[in-house]
Amino acid sequence: MVAVELPDLLQLAWCESGLSALPACADTGAPDVVRFAAHRPIRYVDPAALALLGSWGSRWIAQGRSVEVDDSLKGPYSWRIGLLTALAGKFGSSGTHTNNAILFKVDTDGQIGATLDELVRLLGVTRLDVELAKAVQYFVSEILRNVFEHSQSEAGAFLAAGYFPKVQKLTLAVADSGVTVPKHVQRRWKEKVSDRSALEVALEPRVSGSTDGDRNAGLGLYMTRRIVTLMGGAFWILTGTQGVRSQAFMGPGTPGNLEFFEPRRPWEGTCVVFSLYTGRTHSFTADQRFVQQELGGHYFDSLDLCRKNPVDGIELFAVPRTAANLAEDKGKADSLRKEHIGPHLKMGIPLQLDFGGVQIATQSFVHALIAEPLRRFGPERFKGLVHFVRVSSQVRQVLRIVVQHVRMELDAGGETSGSDPLGS
Repeated sequence: MVAVELPDLLQLAWCESGLSALPACADTGAPDVVRFAAHRPIRYVDPAALALLGSWGSRWIAQGRSVEVDDSLKGPYSWRIGLLTALAGKFGSSGTHTNNAILFKVDTDGQIGATLDELVRLLGVTRLDVELAKAVQYFVSEILRNVFEHSQSEAGAFLAAGYFPKVQKLTLAVADSGVTVPKHVQRRWKEKVSDRSALEVALEPRVSGSTDGDRNAGLGLYMTRRIVTLMGGAFWILTGTQGVRSQAFMGPGTPGNLEFFEPRRPWEGTCVVFSLYTGRTHSFTADQRFVQQELGGHYFDSLDLCRKNPVDGIELFAVPRTAANLAEDKGKADSLRKEHIGPHLKMGIPLQLDFGGVQIATQSFVHALIAEPLRRFGPERFKGLVHFVRVSSQVRQVLRIVVQHVRMELDAGGETSGSDPLGS
């Protein structure tokens, strides 16, 4: 038997480190019984912790093992919040819910529609305006469909929601115990790529999805993260050996701030969490349209920046990439911009940027490479002097997004910063 003592606050920080106290379900040498206790009465359980413990408990018990709960853990709050249900791995068809906490087990993709309807009903029309209700249904649907399309989780998915009226915050979490996001991405690549890089590119458009264009292929995580941050919310993922936090939208033309971390012990599956603030003015429909316009990129097509092969007589610069054919190092993008793109544009000398061998470019890399020159010198001058050579379809999509950002910003009357971004 293993004894696990839970802290009184099961916050995201505990999810990043405290999960290491749980025996791994995949470990055949693990004991058959886990006994949970609490040093102090439980005061807070984040929806992420609730979903993760539900996923862990369900898989643990499905393997013929058992969970014991000490009396120290059996307080009124633990019962109301659904913590005891999560540890026991026992869920009814409508999940468990209280005034400010909801916990569901979703076994098949056929249950997604009914689960979303019940989720919005339980959250209550007085707490959600129409736009926020649309956002919740969209985000949860995208994440749940990823579980059943990519993770192949035998235990299904666990959906937890919490509403915190004092700060007017709504948090939702979906956890599974299937194939991790990095492993899914790595299966699609011919070259070996690290878990960190695999997670990073999974958050870019047209990377990790299916080939079915009718299902928004390869855009699920990207659009979810993008719209959540546009709405002023936060986004968090734990998967395998990696995790990432995404903060609120930082302004026009920016891809959002991603902060990667490594959990103390890998999570055997994926947990996606997002938070929205109900006291703010939301326009999910407008933000969704904005992201779709980014992806459409009619500005990029009119600029005609790409060439299939290099042109003789024009200086050619290789875009820096990793051994796994990723363009992700923003520092190297900064150097290329300052040392070559900026000076060439100032002197009116054409140049070519060779993406040959680059399979994936992150949005932050491309943004660091071309956003400031586009703003400073204008799209027409940029178009006449800078061309991209041997560009993959994914890189083309990211170029389209960054150019679209800058053009919309300029059309709206955006101004460049007072500093010299080109380092000249």
